[in-house]
Amino acid sequence: MILLIFAWFDWQVIKTDNFTIFHKPGYQWEANEFLINLEYYRNAAREMTGNDARPVYVVVEDIGSYSNGIADPFLGKMQVFTYPDNITELMSLQQSWHRAVAYHELIHILHMTRTSGLTRGLNSCFGNIFSPNMYAPMWWIEGIAVYGESQISPYEGRLNDGYYDRYMKTRAKSLPGLIEISNEPLRFPVDQSYLYGGQFTQYFIETYGQNSLNDHLRIYGHYFWAPLTVILPVFGIDMSMRKRTGKDFPTLYRYFRQAIADNISEPERQDHQITSRGWYIGSMIARGHDIHYARKSLFKAGPFDVFASHRINKYDTRNAEEQITLKTNSLVTTPLRILDNKLYYTMREIKRGAANSYIQGFGYTSRLYCFDLLTNKKEFILEHDIRAFCLQSNSRLLFACDRKHAFGSELWRGQILPEKIMETDFLIYELIANDKYLIAVAARPYENSDICLIDTVTGRIEPIMITPWNEGQLYFKNESTILYIANYRGQHDAYELNLIDQTVYRITNDFAHWPLIIDNQLYFTGLNEMGFDLYRLPYQPQPFAFHEKEIIVDRPVQTPVQTRPGNFWDLLATLEPAARVPVIYPVNEGLTSWQPGFFMFGADAMLENIYTALLTYNNSLYYELNWRSNIFMPLSVNFNASPDLVKLFFSYPLHIQLRPGINYFGFLIDFRSFDDFNRKEFAPSIYMRFDQSPHYFFIQARLPYERQTWYSNIDRSAQQLIAGLKLRANTRSFYLLSYFHNDPDNPDMPRIPIRGYDELRSYQGLLIHNALDQKLFSIRQGLWNPNIYIEDLFGSVFFDAAIDQDQELYWSTGIELKAEIKAGFGYIKFIPIIGLSLNRNREIRVYFNIQPATENPY
Repeated sequence: MILLIFAWFDWQVIKTDNFTIFHKPGYQWEANEFLINLEYYRNAAREMTGNDARPVYVVVEDIGSYSNGIADPFLGKMQVFTYPDNITELMSLQQSWHRAVAYHELIHILHMTRTSGLTRGLNSCFGNIFSPNMYAPMWWIEGIAVYGESQISPYEGRLNDGYYDRYMKTRAKSLPGLIEISNEPLRFPVDQSYLYGGQFTQYFIETYGQNSLNDHLRIYGHYFWAPLTVILPVFGIDMSMRKRTGKDFPTLYRYFRQAIADNISEPERQDHQITSRGWYIGSMIARGHDIHYARKSLFKAGPFDVFASHRINKYDTRNAEEQITLKTNSLVTTPLRILDNKLYYTMREIKRGAANSYIQGFGYTSRLYCFDLLTNKKEFILEHDIRAFCLQSNSRLLFACDRKHAFGSELWRGQILPEKIMETDFLIYELIANDKYLIAVAARPYENSDICLIDTVTGRIEPIMITPWNEGQLYFKNESTILYIANYRGQHDAYELNLIDQTVYRITNDFAHWPLIIDNQLYFTGLNEMGFDLYRLPYQPQPFAFHEKEIIVDRPVQTPVQTRPGNFWDLLATLEPAARVPVIYPVNEGLTSWQPGFFMFGADAMLENIYTALLTYNNSLYYELNWRSNIFMPLSVNFNASPDLVKLFFSYPLHIQLRPGINYFGFLIDFRSFDDFNRKEFAPSIYMRFDQSPHYFFIQARLPYERQTWYSNIDRSAQQLIAGLKLRANTRSFYLLSYFHNDPDNPDMPRIPIRGYDELRSYQGLLIHNALDQKLFSIRQGLWNPNIYIEDLFGSVFFDAAIDQDQELYWSTGIELKAEIKAGFGYIKFIPIIGLSLNRNREIRVYFNIQPATENPY
């Protein structure tokens, strides 16, 4: 407890009657911004969900240049990250990051903790584990929040910016089925739950009225048996929806699909598609007849083994050829720039010293590189929290980064020792420059981005294109004319702006991103069912005038919030067990004897301390206690205890990076007292991973020791080594795993887990496992009741070899079929494996096992 007190001194607290905000020192401004918005929009979220849970714990975390929010209904808290989203990447509407993310996550909390009747009493006694509204498909949970975020302002939210609407037109006649969107198979877009959930929720409320959502949440909130219905929705969310509308979810979704097919159609395209790889394309820029751009694609190399491919590609408009310029290990974070045959780009990287507990004090930043297009040589320039950059004609680097603890940006110049040249109350999202102009895409508080001129001498930014919508993705057509994208009235189109007389021309009449002109042809990225691809059109500008009158939306800054400081007791209160549940389970295979018990789970709001406890009694007390702590980040401590075992485990990352090379190196130490505490083991180990995306190699060496001098029954020195190599391609992977142990003093002879044999044990052993996985085909079929889904089927060919202490060679080879199975709205994932093996004795064996897939790889 003393350690907790000192560690928690690093967190500060402000609160109202409704919210308790935890933040690191120096983050008072960010905490106040989130709190002001939460208080101002709390009533809207309460009316939408019919719930008024309080206090809600809010943790403000700075994880560098990465944007997100996370709601945890079990703990009744949410995490909000401080870095505003990059709204020009997909031309998202976001007038205020603090408002958008806080309101979205608040809707999640109020929605998923909505209870009534007996369920409310059960939650009071046993924790939020009985909250029925948590047990729903992810697309329904996210869809409600997406709908809510889009009601605050016509210029904010994913249902207003036009991207989702345009993609729905491409899928109008081929909208995925209910079981598919509930399980999110790997396909474009990655945010399927937000897309289809938001569109369905909008249809549902427009069809059945504003109170329909509230009514459904209230009815479903009665169902204390809801945790059991994720497998059989007919007794859960289907029953509650039928009471409200007379239709279950499959019927409602069928009506929704029909409404989309009847009322929405893709317009006849006038453009010409010139690539067909789909997924994501961004940051297009031209050099002569070549177009350079960043491409991100997702592939699956094995069961639930999804990886991202990040590349910078070149498209030759004369030969109609697409080539890879270079591969990157991580995301390209800003638009590409080219000057003097050199390509400049930034990649996401990890740094130390960020004010968060979410990733143990690490955070994201950017590294700027220069790639010579003539010599193919890459040069690192600098690492900084770069949001936007450009190169002026004298090759001087100019970049913008966000202000700390205030709204706005800082502008820096230089490469080796950059100097800050100005600050502004505008948040700068993009920069482009030529000999005459320095132009930015920038936004003021509670506004979307505008096109602005920057004067670095006077330090002034002057908007030259002011609308309530977004402008961005700038490109110089010539010295005094730029091309840009805007989503006026929710339609993404390309425009041309004359910087001298500020006349505007529209140059597309359908969805377009990243426009540029080569040989009087307009090239841009367009949207199709598979994602983004390159398109072209004849360049035919049409005069355009913006006449829309802006709808004024109230801003929460007009209403001051009375706050009061919190203290250590607010932190301590968050450790209250979130789940406290009586349990009973069988103690033998015949189910003739049962054992009562009690289970607890809890964590502090920052997730720096997480604990579980299981207490049972069957003639004697049995317990399992687990505690994980990150209070000394990045050191992680794990403690486990039971009647015959105590274990203490430490891990510390010495080095982490995203770029190719050694991307993780750390040490681990574990202490164990086991075998009725007669044995005491100390085992240091090191772990290293080398990454060249999408391939990786890892190695771990562990040295267990036992000594009678520290009251262990035996003296023991052992060596263990494990190494693995994984090579991945689009639909296949090769995996090589080797394991060696030398443990001659261990009374428990170690096992060598080779397939094709009953059991092989040896004090000394070497195992080599080789496997080639190949995707055979996609099944992507399932049932709603019971809720189960089969995604993809993989085949595997393997060869295992092992040598024991007597130098005896064992081998086996065979094949396996592996299926990706999801159940319970996709929350439960496992891999059933059917195998056929042949060993050295010519014995053929058929086996079956189930491998859990504990993490969502998407």
